[in-house]
Amino acid sequence: MSRDNSFHSLGMQVAFVLPFSMLLLVPAGHYDLNLFFPALMVLLGAHYFPFATLYGMRMFLFLGEF
Repeated sequence: MSRDNSFHSLGMQVAFVLPFSMLLLVPAGHYDLNLFFPALMVLLGAHYFPFATLYGMRMFLFLGEF
């Protein structure tokens, strides 16, 4: 994505939010280890939704749901 695109800052946020939000998985894993992978899938699925706007690809909406 070029720097002239108005969504460039959104792309940077999307790229860096997932690793930082994965820190929330630590308490979920300590509470119940069976919650770790479902919580990871929720974070990963939510990570795909902004890509549908950034790149205009509806496939990311499909990937975010499943």
